[in-house]
Amino acid sequence: AIPFPARSVMYNDELYPCYSIEQTEEIPIITINEESIGFKRVEYPQYENKSVQFFDGQGLMSFQFAERIRQHLNLSYSPNAVQGRLPYIKGNFIRFDLMKWFKEHNVTQIKDVFGESKPIIDKQGRPIDLILTKSCFKAWHQYSEEEAKPKCLFENITEYEALLKVHNHNNFWVANYAKPAYQMNAYTPLTYQYIHALNLTLNDLFQLATPLMDVIKRVLHGQKDDTHGKWLRDIAYTKAFLHMLVQEDDEPKNEDEESDEQEDEIERGQKKQFINEIIQAIDLNELMLYDGNVRKFIVKQAMLKVQDMLKGRIPIRGSYFYLTNDPIAFMEHASGKPVTGVLKKNQAFMNRKRGMHALFRSPLTIFNEVGKLDFVQVHTRYICHLDNVIVLNCCDLTLARLGLGDVDGDTALCTNDPTILKAVIDAPTIINEDDKKVAAPVPNHMDSIVNMELKSLHNLTGRCTNVNTYFQNLALEEGSLQARVLENSVLKFLQGQIIDATKNGLEVEIPYVLDRLAIQMPYFFRFAKGGKAEDYQHSMKSPFNQFCVVAEKYIDDKFQMEDGKLDQSIFSIESTRQLIQDMSKISQPKFLSYLARIEPLYTEYNKQKKPIDHRRMQFNELKKWERDNDTRKAISVEYARLREEYQAQCEEICPYPSILASVAVEIAYQNYRTYSFAWLFVDGLLENLKQHENVLKMEVRKVNRLTNRNVEGKELIIQAGIATIDDLEFPFYMPDGVYSLFEIMGQYFIGYEAERETVVQISNTPSLLDGRSTRRTLKDYSLGFSTLKKSQEESQLIADDVLGKKLKIQVVEYRYVHIMDEQGELKCIIPRDQVIRRDEGLSLLDFNGTAIEFLSIEKVTKSSFKAIVHID
Repeated sequence: AIPFPARSVMYNDELYPCYSIEQTEEIPIITINEESIGFKRVEYPQYENKSVQFFDGQGLMSFQFAERIRQHLNLSYSPNAVQGRLPYIKGNFIRFDLMKWFKEHNVTQIKDVFGESKPIIDKQGRPIDLILTKSCFKAWHQYSEEEAKPKCLFENITEYEALLKVHNHNNFWVANYAKPAYQMNAYTPLTYQYIHALNLTLNDLFQLATPLMDVIKRVLHGQKDDTHGKWLRDIAYTKAFLHMLVQEDDEPKNEDEESDEQEDEIERGQKKQFINEIIQAIDLNELMLYDGNVRKFIVKQAMLKVQDMLKGRIPIRGSYFYLTNDPIAFMEHASGKPVTGVLKKNQAFMNRKRGMHALFRSPLTIFNEVGKLDFVQVHTRYICHLDNVIVLNCCDLTLARLGLGDVDGDTALCTNDPTILKAVIDAPTIINEDDKKVAAPVPNHMDSIVNMELKSLHNLTGRCTNVNTYFQNLALEEGSLQARVLENSVLKFLQGQIIDATKNGLEVEIPYVLDRLAIQMPYFFRFAKGGKAEDYQHSMKSPFNQFCVVAEKYIDDKFQMEDGKLDQSIFSIESTRQLIQDMSKISQPKFLSYLARIEPLYTEYNKQKKPIDHRRMQFNELKKWERDNDTRKAISVEYARLREEYQAQCEEICPYPSILASVAVEIAYQNYRTYSFAWLFVDGLLENLKQHENVLKMEVRKVNRLTNRNVEGKELIIQAGIATIDDLEFPFYMPDGVYSLFEIMGQYFIGYEAERETVVQISNTPSLLDGRSTRRTLKDYSLGFSTLKKSQEESQLIADDVLGKKLKIQVVEYRYVHIMDEQGELKCIIPRDQVIRRDEGLSLLDFNGTAIEFLSIEKVTKSSFKAIVHID
């Protein structure tokens, strides 16, 4: 900055410097082109890359070896792919019937990487278990000044095998393995990188979001009841949704999915525990679906699903699968035969997949990296079992297209979603002919090691990704991804170089002409990376930015809901607090005494909780890279400590779980409507709820074997523990019958009614009924009454009917206060929020059998009226 401005001016009470023309210089406008960037992009219509390695990192394992792995890992299936490890060996091994293939093709020996012939069955009678390529054998690291290329550390495989025994390397290590198709996620979230590599419109994004939005609407609103004409909660659907939340936390994330911020272990454990408590509460009585705290949690989880879409995580039907090259071509190559394989150019195979599919692999920087292959049926028994591995052909540049992927365990998202397929741009594959190029050798000493480590400390990978996203978004604002193909081609090339720089020592720099423009990132980035709105662009022209604007409004409009009073004419209760309180064990004066002593603790609890809430809010407003796990964990620990501290203090005052829960419910549900405080005493809460258990349960079972199958609208037939649907049979133990299926995001469930009692821990609470009462004469007393009617006219009729009459108060089950006539007919009720009047030291639960006279009617509404009464 220039130290002495020409003058200064005041604006909005702030002093600003002003400079003269002589003190300024013109900012150069640099046109973006090949010359200013320093890279040239050339298209070759008939390009052939003869250096492509189709089996980079690939191996095959025999059926017998896969079976041994199954037994060792205690799996119910033999894995079709295993990421295996041995000293100097790293690869992805595909299950293949090696011996059968050798026998059918009259192969008795194959030549190894050292040029030595090896029998397929050795002198000890051991058949070949594994065949791997040279790229899997990481032993070519013996460097010398005389040799341009490094030599192998071993003379031959015999020496390698002998040294394994010498050093007690007797185990084959499994880093990961392919799960069966029915254990894979049917829906997988996109990333903002994937979205910006597709030619998607705003309507396309709405279409992709529809399956998840259908789930959210069903969870929030339920289904319309034909009898009452009202929207009622869907018990089975909500139970399934809650079980899926637990499952999501238990599942490991795919390494190729864009990583989102992880909850710390404490927070994740607390969430899981609360979900299980909610499930148990709903299991005891499904009306707990309308509970304020339960509802608040479910609404929040639904909101988080929508907020995830603002980060680009829109779930689409598809899964990540291991990539491998044609195993038949592999065997032909290993046997020294002409390599033809079974797949042609632009073809792929996976059992049960047919037709065009799009493939995505992270990191993805440009539309040229989205693959599109035709999955075909092949008539060979050698690979027909591969229903969870993508088999690629050996005739095209698919692997190079997928971000220079290899087959040592790389995965790709595979989908046949028609909206996605329509948005894939047909474009040539970008090839970097300098891939695998290494820097000049350096002396092997400490300075070289330190310099190498220092070079790897930069954050160029993230910066390159951000600059790339800036230009992708700019291209979409300009109406076409191809509008910025030069910039994004260069950034794709640079990102590959940056990733490899830690291995090859090459220095990489993002061109200034590109880097200088990406100062403010696109609008949607604030959801993906955090921070404040002013830190990001205000332009919202691109389809995904427009999608975020609509989704933001949806969150503001739809996620401010809480269930208030229930319709007692439908549900038989006015509020769920009547289910989770038990007034039968304690006198009302004693209850009011506990209430007076515990309520100040509730106030203190909230007072101490507010600074933690504020700290968490400030933490969440930070940019993603500014949030550290230690702070996140510390906040979780603070919440846990606060809960434990006030639980203990309240239990010192009232050591009876059932009664303490009833007191806490009165405070949190009736007095303050904050709900969560009562759930600190969940054992007592569930004990009270047990008194109102519905023994006829709506059971929900997930049918795992149907995941990733198209069986929507079909029925599952179960007989003698065997389930049948279409041509599929599998063990499934439940009563015989025909069951309807319902689907949530590609996972199938059945719901059915069954009689069962829920196990709940019951405390030995002594009776605190000490004979005391709050009952007394109430003259000219103002009180509200509920009529359970739907119109003011109907409520007026009831008010007119009771006016001037002497009726009787009847307390039912220590929960309800009814007004009855001489014939025992219910005329109206006293709402629960009128029953306990703490300021007056009064509880109408003590007034059973008392006469009540209606002196005058003050006000009438649709479902209630207010009256002046005399109670004696």
